[in-house]
Amino acid sequence: MNYKILIMGIIIGLIAGSVFGYFAFSSPKLQICPDEWYINKMPPEPIFGERQYFIINGKRAEISSFDIDWVKKNCNIEPKIVV
Repeated sequence: MNYKILIMGIIIGLIAGSVFGYFAFSSPKLQICPDEWYINKMPPEPIFGERQYFIINGKRAEISSFDIDWVKKNCNIEPKIVV
């Protein structure tokens, strides 16, 4: 068996699998204007989890799911600080 062909096949398979995995499992960020935007500065420190979040239709939505640059550019919203 020609090991050169085997190695090339493995390399091509790894590259193709990586590309497929990236596009199949990376979720696009949401481009939706939230109703409210909060920054939580309440104690105790340290806090686990995200300190910023949005409110959409009365429910909390994690900011990490959103395209924050799009929100800043397209939505008329300023963060409210909770202390």
